[in-house]
Amino acid sequence: MHKSHFFRIASAFPVLSCFRGWSNFGRSERAVIEQLSNVIKTRMKERTQGEIRGKKDFLDYLLDESDKREANNEIPFHHDTLVSNLWGLFIGGFETSSTALAFMTHHLARLQMVQSTLFDELEEEFGGEEEMDIERLMKLPFLNAIYCETLRATPPVLTGAGRTCTMFSCYYTF
Repeated sequence: MHKSHFFRIASAFPVLSCFRGWSNFGRSERAVIEQLSNVIKTRMKERTQGEIRGKKDFLDYLLDESDKREANNEIPFHHDTLVSNLWGLFIGGFETSSTALAFMTHHLARLQMVQSTLFDELEEEFGGEEEMDIERLMKLPFLNAIYCETLRATPPVLTGAGRTCTMFSCYYTF
């Protein structure tokens, strides 16, 4: 990945990070933040018009809490607080999910036998269907085992928690 000269200088001198907005990353970041801000404004407008969503998401819960605070004469969440929470969820959810899927794909590419067994399980469950629904995918035992083993062997987030293997066992090695 090409890093700008500004990024290198700002890394060496953190006080200069306030100028990040003028870098390429800063412009992209602003576009995403603006989109998140628009989502919040749209959702708030829908709520004031009485539109009820079927399932609540994290933003709905944040807005509920903000409304509760306002009703109790407390300070509601500032718009920037809502945006920063969504930004954190967006980055955290995107990076960890994509990293886990990349590791899983890597392991499947390396282990032809595991890949074939998974293919057989998917064929048995879905056959010639064009679409796979998440409810049935979640019930596939071998797919779940691959997913769990991928997360165990190559976690997308380093937690720093030390683990000690007390007994060696091998099902499929990555």
